[in-house]
This record gives sequence, C-alpha cells and structure tokens, in this order.
Amino acid sequence: MSTFISNEEKRKILMSLRSAVPATRFLILKKLADLVEIEPEKIQALSSQDRYTFSDILNSITQMKEHDMDEVIRREASITLEKIKEAMEPKLVIPITKCEFCGSLIDIGWNFCPKCSRETKTSSFSIAKCPECDNYIKESWFYCTHCKYQLKTEKTVKKCDNCKRNVEESWMICPYCGFKIKDV
Repeated sequence: MSTFISNEEKRKILMSLRSAVPATRFLILKKLADLVEIEPEKIQALSSQDRYTFSDILNSITQMKEHDMDEVIRREASITLEKIKEAMEPKLVIPITKCEFCGSLIDIGWNFCPKCSRETKTSSFSIAKCPECDNYIKESWFYCTHCKYQLKTEKTVKKCDNCKRNVEESWMICPYCGFKIKDV
C-alpha cells in the first residue's frame, strides 16, 4: 500500500467535498474519516508534501461543519476534523516544567534540579507508564512502543457483510452499498 494520496484521489476528494449533492459530501467525509483512522500516515504525508491541497481539504470540511444545511453532514464534518486533528498530533506530548526555585528546566523522572540541587516535584505529572517496562506511554495506546506489552484490548469493528467496510453498530443500512445490516 502506498503512503501517498495520488493527484487523482486528491482531485476526487476536493470535488466530492464541494459537491451540491449531500450524499456525496457525506460519503466523502466517511471515507476521509476511515482513511485517517486506518492509514493516518497518508494524511500526515499529504500535510507535509502538499500543504495547499491539505489546507483546501481542511477548509472545505470546516465550512461544512459550520455552514452546511444538513445536520448529519455538520456532525460528520466535525467527527472527521477531530480524527484528522488526532492523526496530526505528536505521538507523545510531555509537559516541560521548570524548577520552582531557580527556573532551570526539569525533565520527567529527575528527583533533583541539575542547577541548584533542590528536590523537584515531578510527582504532579499525570503521564502513564507501562506496567511491564516502566517507560512512558500515551493513554490511548493499545500496545507499549518499547516492549510490545498489550495495554488494552482493541475494539471490535463491525463490517458490512456485502462490501466489507467498517459500519457503526447503530446503522440499519450500509451507507456505502445500501446493504441491510440490521432487521428492524
């Protein structure tokens, strides 16, 4: 699988986002949300290699979120923007603190300041540690990146029996192929 979005795919995404047909806009938002969830590296590569198109996509989704006439599309645009934002975040953000006495930078895990040798109060950090290897982890991770320890189990994703795409539990009909998922 390629880690890049082709020019043709970019063009189709932008055309679909600007479509006058609500179903087309809804489906492209769903596809973008799935893409970001399944292959976040594609959206990350797009943001760094083609900032103009990436900005265009974000602006179109933001416009939909704020001004679309259809409530469902506004909600889906909001969800898609959140997923893109999540994919673009750094993997682990550690707060930077300073010594309360001399102002020197203090790293997580340091018990004493390297400049004034006073005891630090790093216990106020709310960063999780892996129970297996004791390295810092992010709360949303399923596996530790240091030792492969399984931190939590993954959610099972329901798939449409017809087109095999991810669908939500609450859906009655697959929005991608029209297949009946649940009996009423």
